[in-house]
Amino acid sequence: MTTWGEPRDFRWFLPRVLELMATEQVGALSLEIVVGKILSAGFAAWPEPERDAVRAAFAALFRLRLDGGAIVDATDLAASCSLLGVDLRPLLDELARRALDSAAAAEVYVELAESVVCRQGTPAAGDGHGRAAAAEAALAGFFWSEPTLAHVERLFFRFPDGQLGERLSHLAQYLELAGDAGRLPSASR
Repeated sequence: MTTWGEPRDFRWFLPRVLELMATEQVGALSLEIVVGKILSAGFAAWPEPERDAVRAAFAALFRLRLDGGAIVDATDLAASCSLLGVDLRPLLDELARRALDSAAAAEVYVELAESVVCRQGTPAAGDGHGRAAAAEAALAGFFWSEPTLAHVERLFFRFPDGQLGERLSHLAQYLELAGDAGRLPSASR
């Protein structure tokens, strides 16, 4: 739309664009660009079945990422889902369940948890990193909590070796220190 075509043209090619994002590393396509194009193509005014299809595709992309596919940044994917109106809570709950049995899902869990913990539960400021405020709030509410500390500890006992084990250990230590300092909410999931 900034190079060629109208929103209608973009909507025609969008299924193929999403397919490429799910199956290949495509340098010219980033989640931020694709979601920006979707929104600038008047997404809010699209018929509900079309918006639901796009949301379902992004939720499927998130689930594919949990399986070790879709080579995209998990935090950017969560922000993209949120910008399009995908409810992150069920996806995060599914992530927590699947992380107990899958190293690939545990890697995504750690990636998202680290993105919150490195900011001590505070959402990223501004829009400079392409993060959606709603996604930041959802991620912070989910990962900056005592239940996350307990879950990280369970994950560590499941995957204690290698880089994943090391990352889980550091994450657990940091969350424990925050909890000891009274900075970790005890809200249950």
